[in-house]
Amino acid sequence: MMRLVFIPMLLWLGFSAAALSADQPYQQVVSAYQQRQSMPQFGTPLTVARAYQIQKQAVEHLLDGAPAAGFKAGLTSVAGQEKFAVNHPVAGVLLAGSRLQPAAAGYRLALSRYNKLMLEIELGFEMAAAITEPLASVDELKRQLKAVYPVIELPDLGFADMSTLTASDIIANNVAARTVIVGAGQSPARVDVNTLAVKLFLNETLLLEGVGSDAMGDQWQALLWLVNRSIANGWTIEPGQILITGALGKMRVARPGRYTAEFAGLGRIDWVIE
Repeated sequence: MMRLVFIPMLLWLGFSAAALSADQPYQQVVSAYQQRQSMPQFGTPLTVARAYQIQKQAVEHLLDGAPAAGFKAGLTSVAGQEKFAVNHPVAGVLLAGSRLQPAAAGYRLALSRYNKLMLEIELGFEMAAAITEPLASVDELKRQLKAVYPVIELPDLGFADMSTLTASDIIANNVAARTVIVGAGQSPARVDVNTLAVKLFLNETLLLEGVGSDAMGDQWQALLWLVNRSIANGWTIEPGQILITGALGKMRVARPGRYTAEFAGLGRIDWVIE
């Protein structure tokens, strides 16, 4: 599998965010990401199609020729979609360097590096070969699959005014993608991804529970949607990239402490937020 190294994005890109003009919407997204400022909100005139265009321009600028670490789905629950008055999920891109690598003492994150760090338990998938065209069915999808992974997503929900936030704003800002922790993978044949139960503990106190089918009611449909949406957005899905399909249980605000996520049949992930 491709090895990804977690490098601060400003250093990796090699230039100052202050040098970037903010004349275009995508430039506003890039500047906010690089400077860890509040994400721009464009309001209701922004269509979903235009929001994905802005996202693509911003992500390509941030990647600067590097491969994406993967792809993510958001708003995969009915409640999440109703909150933003849409009837569909949203998709984003995991940037190069977003996959956290463990230090000697394990996985550690600093809240000071984020605006509003959140926590989600998710499942991740890796494809066995490159995908350049939409897939027609779940059966075809399963034939392309290499491994399933336990994943913690740590999005940065750094919007200044949540009361006016729209689904198009979320899309344009790359669905708040920032950091992921990926555990050890297993063969998909060994895991029932829809009945898989998950639990999240903070300082040994149960924080939330979920099940695989929380994502769109069916992990396979969620993954199929994410693959095809990412292809429609102009991306190629490569081996080594991780596709994460949405929150199992509710999103939580990250607080300092020691966390453990248990994935029945997929092991556990431990990390510390300081």
